[in-house]
Amino acid sequence: MVLALAANARAATNLIVNGGFEAPLAGNGAYYQAFGGQDIGGWTVTGRDILLLDRNYTETGLVFNSAAGDQAADITGAGNTSEEDGLEQTVLVDPGQLYRLSFDVGNAAPFGVNSWAYTLPSTVRLTFDDGDPGPVVFLTTGPLEFTNAIDNPSGSPGINFQRFSVDYLGTSTGQVKIRFFNGVGNDNYVGLDNVVFEKVAAAVPEPSSWALMIIGFGGMGAMIRRRRLQAA
Repeated sequence: MVLALAANARAATNLIVNGGFEAPLAGNGAYYQAFGGQDIGGWTVTGRDILLLDRNYTETGLVFNSAAGDQAADITGAGNTSEEDGLEQTVLVDPGQLYRLSFDVGNAAPFGVNSWAYTLPSTVRLTFDDGDPGPVVFLTTGPLEFTNAIDNPSGSPGINFQRFSVDYLGTSTGQVKIRFFNGVGNDNYVGLDNVVFEKVAAAVPEPSSWALMIIGFGGMGAMIRRRRLQAA
């Protein structure tokens, strides 16, 4: 029973819906364009538009692969029209509970005739809006701007993904709106994939530690019984 409890405590649940952007389905080798205000499987599109790219979608030789699953989002949209282009989702949280948001940012390496269009690193901006008049409490320091400047090896026609994470402390409002949006106004691709928002559980003792604790409690009980007998 103790071992089962320990295993369950380690199994975190992703509170984000459609964190892999698998819906709506773009289709093999294609893309899906979603416009501002549109709901796409738990997310709401902000700004003008965003794209969902199938992992086999290619553009003049450049393959827009995903970090995980069949699809990833391009939050610059079609033609990179606005820094406000992005995605947001509201999640219920427990006051005082620590959460961790993790996600992959994709960067397109210059390749082929489109090399000029993908020379900038990919930057994602992130906001947490919990409706609390006080400051949002983060356990991770630094600006909420995440840049992937890693290109794939020379001659590799694909997307490089880099994983980032930030910790957030739940407030009394009981919910938080998480928003990702285009961090650079003139980049032609900023990939986003594999978004996970989960509780950060307290450390759970290993089975060997549980055994030592039980033995220790048993020893303490025996000492207490001996002292009671001596006192009698």
